[in-house]
Amino acid sequence: KVMLPYLRINGAEEYWRALDQNLSETMIGRLKPKEALDRTAQEWNDITTRRGREAQLKQYQQSMGYRK
Repeated sequence: KVMLPYLRINGAEEYWRALDQNLSETMIGRLKPKEALDRTAQEWNDITTRRGREAQLKQYQQSMGYRK
């Protein structure tokens, strides 16, 4: 019933790796859920900034078929 679409942009593997690592840390009790989510949000923001926010947005919009 719930689907997470594949992220089709440069650096997708970096985003998923950050999420996976933080979820794993939560599952084994090293992080509380909110800590994991906060850390993931910060890491994703850092990745987006490093790769270029506008470039990432354009790639994402194109991958989803968005047209202005």
